[in-house]
Amino acid sequence: MDAIRPHLATRVIGTTLLLHDEVDSTNRVLADLAHQGASDGTVVVAESQTAGRGRLGRTWLSPRGLNLYVSILLARTLPPETVTWTPMLAAVAVFRAIRTLTVLDVRLKWPNDVLAIRGGVGRKLAGILVDAVGTGPASGRAVVVGIGINVNMAVDAFPKELRATATSLLIETGSPVDRGRLLATLLGELD
Repeated sequence: MDAIRPHLATRVIGTTLLLHDEVDSTNRVLADLAHQGASDGTVVVAESQTAGRGRLGRTWLSPRGLNLYVSILLARTLPPETVTWTPMLAAVAVFRAIRTLTVLDVRLKWPNDVLAIRGGVGRKLAGILVDAVGTGPASGRAVVVGIGINVNMAVDAFPKELRATATSLLIETGSPVDRGRLLATLLGELD
C-alpha cells in the first residue's frame, strides 16, 4: 500500500495518510486521532482489522492484505444537516472509483452499500460507516467515514453464510485488483 503515495494527487483528502498493519477498527483509530486534533482529510488505512464493523454494529470481515479498509476524516466545518448525506456521497465515490478501474455493473443501495450486479442479482461489494465524533469545544465535530471494499477475496475466503450475498472485485472480474491504485482513485473521488 505504500506505493499509493506517488499516485495520490489530492488537495486535502490523504495529505496525512497513516498506513497500519493491523488495527481494531480504522474508524476507532481515526476518531481517537480526531480527538487529538488530526487535520481534515486525514486517512487511516489498515491491512487488517480485528474488530471491523458495519452499520447497526454488524461485523465487517477484514482478512489481512486482501481488501481495502480505510477511514477518512472530513471537514469539521460540515453543517450538521449534511452528515445524513455523507454515506451516500461516500458510496458514490466508491462507485466511481470501481467504475474507473473495472467495467462491472455496480449499483448503490441506500444508505451505505455498493453492490455488484451479475445475472440480475446484487451482491455486496462495499459498505460505508459514518460516525460523527466530537473533537472538543474549540474544534466542534468531525465526521469519520469508514469504507470497506472487498477487493481480492476468493469465494472460499467468505464464510458460507455470506457467499450468496457478498462478493469481491476479484470474484466479479476474474483478476486481482491493485489495492493501492483503487485507494488512490477512491481518495481522488472523495477530494
